[in-house]
Amino acid sequence: MSARNRRSRSNREHAVGHGPRGAAVASSGTTSPLASPREGAAPGRCRSAWEWLAAHGLLVTLIVALLVRLIHWWNVRHFDPLYNRTLPETDMHTYWEWAKSLVAGDWLSRKQGVFYYGPLYPYFLALLFRVFGESYDVVHGIQALIGVIAPVAIWDVARRLWGRSEALVAGLLAALSGPILFYEQLLLMEGLLVAIHACLLWCLVRGTLEPERAWRYAALAGVLSALACFGRGNFLLVGALLIPGWWVAIRLVASLASEGEHSAVMRSSWRAALAFAASFGSLLFLSLLRNRIIGGQWVLTTGNGPILLYIGNAPDSFGIFHYPDSFHALKERYGGDQSLVPWSRELLAAILAEPLAFLRNLGRKAWMFFSGYDIADNSSYYLNERFSWVLRVNPITWELVLALGAVGIWCTWRNWRRQFLVYLYAASFAVSIILVFVVGRYRLEFLLPMCLWAGAGLVELARDLATRSWGSFARGVGLAVALTVALQPRWSPAVRINSPPTLKLVRWIRPNDYVMMARAMQLAGREEEAFALLGEGAAMHPWDPACARGYAAELRKRRRPAEAAEILRRYLSFFGNDLDAATEFAYALGEAGRIDEANRVVERILQLSPDHPQARVLQQKLTTLQQTRQ
Repeated sequence: MSARNRRSRSNREHAVGHGPRGAAVASSGTTSPLASPREGAAPGRCRSAWEWLAAHGLLVTLIVALLVRLIHWWNVRHFDPLYNRTLPETDMHTYWEWAKSLVAGDWLSRKQGVFYYGPLYPYFLALLFRVFGESYDVVHGIQALIGVIAPVAIWDVARRLWGRSEALVAGLLAALSGPILFYEQLLLMEGLLVAIHACLLWCLVRGTLEPERAWRYAALAGVLSALACFGRGNFLLVGALLIPGWWVAIRLVASLASEGEHSAVMRSSWRAALAFAASFGSLLFLSLLRNRIIGGQWVLTTGNGPILLYIGNAPDSFGIFHYPDSFHALKERYGGDQSLVPWSRELLAAILAEPLAFLRNLGRKAWMFFSGYDIADNSSYYLNERFSWVLRVNPITWELVLALGAVGIWCTWRNWRRQFLVYLYAASFAVSIILVFVVGRYRLEFLLPMCLWAGAGLVELARDLATRSWGSFARGVGLAVALTVALQPRWSPAVRINSPPTLKLVRWIRPNDYVMMARAMQLAGREEEAFALLGEGAAMHPWDPACARGYAAELRKRRRPAEAAEILRRYLSFFGNDLDAATEFAYALGEAGRIDEANRVVERILQLSPDHPQARVLQQKLTTLQQTRQ
């Protein structure tokens, strides 16, 4: 058979759409033969409840997404003490105050100099403040409405790639996903970024399936990619790879075009790549120009890249947001100013000195990225789920979506050309996070393509079950179960950081999260809840100074010094060299009437630090108290 005949036969085969595993289905009748077909009978002839739901998938997805967000918003508004406040030294506080300065007239963020944090969310907040005034209700409410965008976009992408059933399942997974719901109601950029990334995926698929109009979708994708970069700088890697990605993707689907369309599709690959590069580059250039004029430096988006790369890849890094000892040492070596440290040069030297440590750290970060454990940053998923029953009972977890997504990838690989840009997006996004460090909210957008594939995977498993294709069904279920178990949060290296290696109990919540939430509860006037939370934190993390000493201080306020002394005794069994805590321990013993024991503790402190001022004062108080009692 000649090459031309082979290509004609291929074109005829692909003029009919294919389901996830390549089963032929009726053509959609869209303008391009590359567009995905619709499936099943017309809505008026639906015979089952599922067919009716699938035929009305957009409406079902929209209603479910909106309803669950309104319920979650109501829960958070009534029970979360951080709903209507921000705590200093958190990103939420930084963004809120930044937005207030913008509305006050500093629209170029002159006070910021070169952008250190991504400017997307503060400018979004400032726009809301300008229109509606400074209102927590408005911000949370609009973020709940914006949350509807992603499920609808994922529904449409899945419909175009595979069909109505896959679209409905994928849309519902995105609508009900616990991690996405959680982050949408925080005063952080994640809800906004999820919507932007979902629209970007929609553009990638529409451009691939409609190559004659691909340049339009590519131009819009460039704008969305730049906005994603203004949220978080890691997306620069994804955006850069999408430039050649458009060219490759459209040339791949050219083999699916008819004889007459082939050359036109090939030409459109250049237009799409150039359109994406032009829109993406233009917005980045504006950011570069602003940083040069305002901050005096040629910085493309934000200036924190080298610091964050060092934090995540230093030889003593944990792979999460944590300042390692080497970070503090370098900062001190360069005079205490982190802006003077050549972080990139120091990191390169450290990697060259210990390349195996760098590779091990990359492997650990990759495992943490794919693991189900949500690494907290500003707020803890596992603590905040107590304030919303939508999160507490939610079965749509990270590990479940990834496991089903893997089944979907396996089921749909035959249509890999039409999914090339989705593959590229997912892979490059994961790499862009792993190369820096992993926290739960940074990786959140990875759920979007996985929801897409999970929809296809679930529907294919249902079809295998209905047609009694037991071998295929067993393989798919086996893969899903194995990955769900392997990705369980308890196996993550990050969850083990919360506990000393000698203590085996899994601690999902970090000590800092207990302390921050207790402070928020105190500000909300919920003193007893704050006290109970500190007690839980001290029980779970008895070695942590903030939890143990904070809870002991509250016990002393409530005139329960004996209990405070026991909490501090347990803490000092881990860190006996904490002289300030030892002094508090002696105070608690004295208040409990155990004068002799308190004196022995004070004598020990003075042996180690003869000039310790608090110990001297306490020694005098104990002597006076002992004389009074005698």
